[in-house]
Amino acid sequence: SYGAFVKVHCQGEERVGLLHVSEMADDFIENCTEAVSVGENITVQLLQSNKGRISWTARSDRVSAEELEPFVGLRRKDFLTGL
Repeated sequence: SYGAFVKVHCQGEERVGLLHVSEMADDFIENCTEAVSVGENITVQLLQSNKGRISWTARSDRVSAEELEPFVGLRRKDFLTGL
């Protein structure tokens, strides 16, 4: 299977998005049933939102919310200067 649909309640609204099998665990898993079960409560982080399609991640090696805080409000078309 390619993943699982995860329903998250955020700021009074319900959001449903895909948790791809490659985003379910830090290590490689072949099947999503190795990481999650139907009806199980899990912790996810927003990975991407594009045209109403949401992708989640449950990997611990992704960027934390605190690390992303300085970038809140940036739009996709905004450019940043880097070295």
